[in-house]
This record gives sequence, C-alpha cells and structure tokens, in this order.
Amino acid sequence: MRFASPFLMTLALAGCTTGEFADPLHPSGSRTLVVSADREEVHVVNVEEGTISTVALGNNAVSKVDVGGEPTRIARHGDRVFATLRQEGSLAVLRDTGNGLELESTVPLGAEPYGVVTHEDGRVFVALSMENEVVGLDAETLEIFGRWEVPNEPRWLAISAGDTVFVGCQKAGGIYQIDVSRDEVISLEPPLTKARNATREVNLTTRVTGDPAVSPDGRFLLVPVLEVDNETSAIESAAAGNNAYYAPVTAGVGRFNPGAAVFGLDGNGRVQRSLSVLHAVSAIQGPSEFDPIVVRSFISSITVSPDGKDFLMPMEGSRTVVSLTRGETDMGNTLSTTAFIDHDEFRLRGFTSPPRATATTGNGPRSVVYVDADTKVVHNWLDRSVVPFQGEFSYGNTGEDGGHIGSGVRVEESRLSPEVEAGRLAFHTARDSEMQASGSGVSCATCHFDSREDGLSWPLEGGARQTPTLVGTVSDTAPITWAGGVASVADEVQLTTVGRMGGGGASQLTADNVAAYVDWTRQPEPSWKLDRDAVVRGEEIFNRPEVGCAECHPAPAYTDGQSHAVLGGTSVDTPTLRGIASSGPYFHDGSRGTLEEVMSTAVTGSMGDASMLSEEQLADLTSFVKSL
Repeated sequence: MRFASPFLMTLALAGCTTGEFADPLHPSGSRTLVVSADREEVHVVNVEEGTISTVALGNNAVSKVDVGGEPTRIARHGDRVFATLRQEGSLAVLRDTGNGLELESTVPLGAEPYGVVTHEDGRVFVALSMENEVVGLDAETLEIFGRWEVPNEPRWLAISAGDTVFVGCQKAGGIYQIDVSRDEVISLEPPLTKARNATREVNLTTRVTGDPAVSPDGRFLLVPVLEVDNETSAIESAAAGNNAYYAPVTAGVGRFNPGAAVFGLDGNGRVQRSLSVLHAVSAIQGPSEFDPIVVRSFISSITVSPDGKDFLMPMEGSRTVVSLTRGETDMGNTLSTTAFIDHDEFRLRGFTSPPRATATTGNGPRSVVYVDADTKVVHNWLDRSVVPFQGEFSYGNTGEDGGHIGSGVRVEESRLSPEVEAGRLAFHTARDSEMQASGSGVSCATCHFDSREDGLSWPLEGGARQTPTLVGTVSDTAPITWAGGVASVADEVQLTTVGRMGGGGASQLTADNVAAYVDWTRQPEPSWKLDRDAVVRGEEIFNRPEVGCAECHPAPAYTDGQSHAVLGGTSVDTPTLRGIASSGPYFHDGSRGTLEEVMSTAVTGSMGDASMLSEEQLADLTSFVKSL
C-alpha cells in the first residue's frame, strides 16, 4: 500500500461532470441511524446497551436486537444492515426481514471499528480506528477486497458516487481521501483559518469532530470540524478580562469554533480544491434583535438534503441542529478569515441565510437522516430517542430553545446506574450554567472526546499541558491532572468547571456523578496487529530494575501516584500507562508525538534508563506499552 504525499488538485470546478448519486437519499456518510429499504422504519444503534432498535415511522412501534459490544455506526445495502461493534472489533451483519432485524453473523476485523458506509454498488467500507486502517468488504460475500493505511485514528467515513472514500480522523485534524481504483491515500489540507483575539492574530487548529457527507449532486465534501484557539495563553485570557480559560461568550471568535470544511469534487468524486470553512456558530435571537443567544458546540455529523441545498449539522452538546441553506450560486473560493460569518458574508458565499438553530427537544443529537425530500429523523443519542419531523427549521425570535421539532420516541432504556447516567449527561452538555459559561460551547467531552482526549496541548498557567485521557477507572490513578496533587476526579470537575469552563461550579452531586461516569468508561482496545511474543518480551524488559520503567509505573495502575521531575526539571504527577496507545502526543507538554519518541527519551537516561537496550528490545518494550 503506497501513501501519497499531501497535495490538493487544482482543477477548476467549471466544466466537470457532477458525479451524482443514483439515489439522492443514499446516506453518503457514516451515521448512528439508517432508513430501511422500504423507508417505513429507521434502525438506530444503542452504544452502551449493545443493541440496535428499529422504529416504525407509522406508529412509533419499537423493536430491538442484541448485537454485542458498542454498536457505533450503522449502514445499509438492500435488506442487509451493517453495524460496527467497537468493543468487539467486529462488523455485525443483519437482515431486515420486514418484521425487524435478525443478526446473521459478525465479521472480526480489528481493534475498534468505528465508521461504516456502503457504496451504491454494494461495497462496504469500515474504519478501524485503533489499527489505523480502512477495510473494504463485499456486501454479499463479506470478503475483504482492500485495506488502506490511514494514520491518526481514522473514525468517520463518507463515500462519493464514484470510487472515492473520505476519512476523518480523531487526531491531528486528519482528513484523507482513499482513491480505491488507484489504491492511493491522499492527505487533504483544510483551509487555514486565522482569528484575532484581544491582542494579536492567532492560527486556529483544526480538529475533525464527526461524520462527513458528500452532497447528492457529487460536487462537495463537507467535514465537521472544530477550529480551536490553543495558542492564546491563560495569561493573555486573564489580561483580556476573561475569568475562565475556555469561556469567551461573544458571537465572534471563541476558543471553540464549529463549522464545516468544504472541498470541491470532480466528476469522479475526487477532491479538486479546498474551498472554505463555513462556521456554524449560531446566534439565536433573544428578547430583542440586539440580544442574541450564542449557541455553539462541536458538530457530530453533516447531512445534506436530497436537493443539495440544506446542510444539517447537529451540535450534540447544545441540544441543537444548525441548518445552512445554500442558494443558487456556488460556494466561493475565498477562505474564511474570521471565526464568525455575518449575514452579508453568507449571501456572498451563495447561502440564502445565516445559520439557523433549532432545539431537538432531546439531549445529544448525533445524526440526521432524510426519509423523503421533506421528512427528517434526528437521533438524540444521550436520550436514546429519535425525533421524526417535517418542514423547515425555524429562525427568528424563537427564544432560548429555538424552534421545537417534536417530542421523540424512546428507542432503548438505559442499563447504566443512575449516577453514571447523570454523569454521562453532565459530561457531554455544553449548555448548563453549572458546568460552563453561556456561549462558550465547551463541555467535558469537547476536550475529552469519548472520554479520551483531543490530541492538543494548551498554554495554561504552569506552561504547555497536553489533554490527559480519562478512560478506565481514573480514580485508581490519583492524583488527577499533570500537577497540583488534585485528590479525586470529583475535585477536578469542580475546579475545572469554574476556573477554565466559566460555569457557576459543579455541585458535589454533579461532580460525583461525572466521576462515576469517568470511572465507568473502558480502556481502549489494543491493536490486533501487535506481536504477542514481542509483548511478552517487552513486559520482561519493562520490569527490569536497571531499566526502571516499573519503578514509576508499577502494575496494576501503572502509576506510582507520585510527582517526579522530568524534561529539564518540570515536576509532574506520574500518568498511568493504561490505554496509552491512543493518548498521544506524550508527556505533560505534548512534546513527543509517538511512543517511539518517548522511548528515545528513555535512552538518554532522562526518564528511566534504556541506554543498554538494542533497537529490537526498544521495539519489544514499545509493543508491551501499546498493549496496556
């Protein structure tokens, strides 16, 4: 498999064929729900419960089938339905019998399959996030016909009507194009957005946050992104009058700026050029036209209407779906230079209106699908509900919650304890005055996506600090955070919600619930590609006294709970090594991009002493650490 160096084609849009989908309702991107072949039902995944529910749209009758560990995304070809089982490393294959779904088989694929999409011709593509790989299968035979290496934890997928698969990655803002016919992987660079804070111009760092889409006419790829200001320091924020690090509350540039990175496609579904980032910070009109209520949080997916004019973008942290309506003209080539586009700029870009926001009445909207040209269904994953609705989104003087779109249908009951369930909701919300400042758009999940981390470093009071992962029983690895000796997860919740998120401060009950949720989360699954013999050899090396790894990282917690001076004398608390394979970059300041670079530091004797190890032994040691 060859990996092409990054580039963007520079062909003009004019004169290209459109590459339209035969069925404009075909879901081009990975989703958490899918419409049945007869368009009378929707099938939806229930991650925590290990089930898939089917909802009859005529009478709201619900049935369900057990499929296994963490069904994450779902797709359909004909009467066959495919769901990724993230915890089990498999693809569930089901048949729609007309009386519900029946589980036919599961296909083992690799560690943590995430996104799944189907081509109209019957090919199925699955992203294996912990294998850094995308695989292609035949929908009928289930035989694998292709594998493509994609770095940075590939998760979210979209497919063109041609022969191209697009991949969004959890790390490094990675967006990739797989040209299946050419067996080629290409890195796509979204437009670089600059913004101005109180004192200077800053570059915004791009993160991918959800499921992308290709427009039904085949002309555009849209990728949900969060453009992050992780350059402005805590000192600058304080000087500008912000009493919380993550909490600017205006309609302009914030720490977190959600939007869609737009790429123009040719008639074969390949990227021609990077167009712009359409920012989706939405100002719902408040009591007067001069009193907007700012709504923002990261976008979990993008769905394009069958006529290609409406872009629907759920903000799962804000109980909101943002809608953009494209006019008759094309989106222009001008790159965004601010993190909020006003009304006039939207019209110049070919949009008929600025973003319009509508509350879904449920928590955690994650995906939207079209049943027909007018009927949509929203999946509220935090509430385990779906909401069918018709018509346009409202915009105008609609109050704090915007327009309402129905009461929803409960598709599954929670199997979590009341404390974990309450903590799950608090962890993911971005509109709770107890947790964060209004309009900040930040939630615990913003930086700790899936309870893991965003792969970024932040200039905080004590210097650069990399976002730590929050998987597994974090309470067993106290003290919490990189320094300061915070005794518990609950204590850190209370400190962070006030000092960084700008909220009124989490109550003890809320903090305890969030801690219960954090401790409930599981460790990442290690790659299936690890050499088990190398892991065994690496464990022996890890425990050698002269190497010193186990001195600071003893099993089973793989931390001694102490503070040590590293990297030139900085004193930090020892992090756990559990789940470390998915938590890069490394060290408190994010200065090491890979575990191999961490091992090179150990060779110098500045952390343990691996100077006596050969390259083969260092590789074995790395394999063991990746297995934790």
